[in-house]
Amino acid sequence: MSSRGDHSSSTEAVRGFRLYLQGFSVALGFMTRIGPARIVSPEAFAGTLVWFPIVGLVLGLLATFAVFALGGFVDGAVDSSRATAGALLYVGLSAWLTRGLHWDGLSDVADAWGSGAQGEKFWQIMKDSRCGAFGVLGLVFFAGGQLLVVRESLQLGAWGALVFAPIAGRVALVCLAWAGRSLSRPGLGQSFLAGATPFVALSCLLQATVAGFLLMRWEACVFVLVLSTVVVGGLVRLGRRNGGVNGDLLGASIVCSETAVFFAVCVLY
Repeated sequence: MSSRGDHSSSTEAVRGFRLYLQGFSVALGFMTRIGPARIVSPEAFAGTLVWFPIVGLVLGLLATFAVFALGGFVDGAVDSSRATAGALLYVGLSAWLTRGLHWDGLSDVADAWGSGAQGEKFWQIMKDSRCGAFGVLGLVFFAGGQLLVVRESLQLGAWGALVFAPIAGRVALVCLAWAGRSLSRPGLGQSFLAGATPFVALSCLLQATVAGFLLMRWEACVFVLVLSTVVVGGLVRLGRRNGGVNGDLLGASIVCSETAVFFAVCVLY
């Protein structure tokens, strides 16, 4: 009986480990073009959040390597003649690798917020597939802003920031999902809110903190934490005012927090 029990326990442990690893594959397939896209249960989506910092690391390394391959270095920094091309490559490749998913969320949130509508009207505007004036302004402001601050980061030689930004963005999503877990609305975002347990949120935040202090100056890391807290707090407040947090708000948190990383570099380096 004891041997059977041990065998059963080991089988369950192996099965649990496989499901844990499957979460990384599901997260990579949903958040990027790198992994295979698949249809999974809401529970499987909820279990992917713990992998978000690793997904951000993969994206950051790929985009940073592409820029590094351009060359044009002077004392570890990218010279001005290549910095603009490097910024375009980094921002464009990052958007392509993620299918523009988070930029779409940012545009929808900007449209709904800019309209001044509240309640169900707010959500109707957000769900509208057409991009309004505020959506366009939001995309222009953040895309243009990212290009400027990434270019400056390259000229400052802040390579760690290029790797860290996608990590910070995805951990901001997890923190927003945790803070807004009582504001769930029907949709894919509902699964993420369900999976944002205190343990998962704390685990992701610790991973991001360690990565930040390894890749950036400590004062810039603290500044990013402050800015990301403002971003998450603002989006939670917007969600509470309108009765929900959905996938668009989660996506917007990624773009805003990624931009915050490069903004911190420009201010403090």
